[in-house]
Amino acid sequence: MEIEKELGNRDLIVSSTNKKGIICYVNSTFTKISEYTKDDLYGKPHNIVRHPDMPKAIFKYVWENLLNKKPVVAYVKNYVRGKKKYYWVKAVMYPKVVDNEITMITSYRTKATSFEISQISEIYRELVAYEKSHNVSESLNYFKEYLKNKTLTYNRMINRLNDNQQVLNTALLNFNISEFKSDHMIFRSRIESLVEKGYENIDVVKPTCCAFGKRLETIENESFAKDNKFLEIKRLHDKVHTELQLYVDADESIRVNYMNEVYKDIDTLFEIMETLKNDHKYDFEV
Repeated sequence: MEIEKELGNRDLIVSSTNKKGIICYVNSTFTKISEYTKDDLYGKPHNIVRHPDMPKAIFKYVWENLLNKKPVVAYVKNYVRGKKKYYWVKAVMYPKVVDNEITMITSYRTKATSFEISQISEIYRELVAYEKSHNVSESLNYFKEYLKNKTLTYNRMINRLNDNQQVLNTALLNFNISEFKSDHMIFRSRIESLVEKGYENIDVVKPTCCAFGKRLETIENESFAKDNKFLEIKRLHDKVHTELQLYVDADESIRVNYMNEVYKDIDTLFEIMETLKNDHKYDFEV
């Protein structure tokens, strides 16, 4: 089973090739991530790290652009030496042109987010399956038609994968809203029951003690987590747990006030989620 090797947020992989794809330069981050030495890489074709999950059509598209002296961006899955580990990158590639001739092609690669990988992987799987019975030119035409049917160009697809608002909306739409609302109602009822039975030291202030909180935690380090919509959802969710803790710790005479606030904030939280789900302008499908 292959293991994913994740880049750090500050990792920058740099490599250069001639216009035939032969490696002439790699930086130390490339050797660290790929686990090849510079001697292993210099003079070798760059496809030494190519993973079979990468469609040939994508590389054909990339090289068509580069050889036409145009920069291009692509998401790439590469093998680590030994082919038991892999890593994903967002690659920005530039041809260096001197006297109208390409002298070098340099690629700058950074960490791809989990959202970008999840979206592009679906497309790549479809292309790889198509390529099993079609040649690379047919596969590229199939890919272009695929984008056309979704009213996208290649560049627009790449840009949308990097648009924080689109990414946020899609990440939130992937939540099963009904399931998470039921989870909170059950969670609230369980806390009420524990209090009625006289249990002590009940800790509910941590938002990650419920399924919804754990799910939010998985995406809170993504770039879109600075978006006001995400911050409002997270604030409301944190507030629900704070109010539940206040309910647990309060005198019996005022507990009902805190529980009323819990009810109100749970409703508000999931109304925001439902509005997002029902607003077609936030649909995102590449």
